[in-house]
Amino acid sequence: MDPNDIASELEQAARDEALSAARGRQRNLFRADCADCGDDLPPYRQVYGTCIDCQERREHMDKLRGKS
Repeated sequence: MDPNDIASELEQAARDEALSAARGRQRNLFRADCADCGDDLPPYRQVYGTCIDCQERREHMDKLRGKS
């Protein structure tokens, strides 16, 4: 095998590994349960990490503290 071919294969393997790791980190960004109360989250709420009730509670508390 040509040294350039070997280098190309090693480079591609490193790229594939980096992409796989990045995809794994991305999946871990979403929570399946609410960070506040622990209830299961539907898929459309997983990106936020909290259920609607807890999010409303947080917003209400922020408003009371003057953090509109």
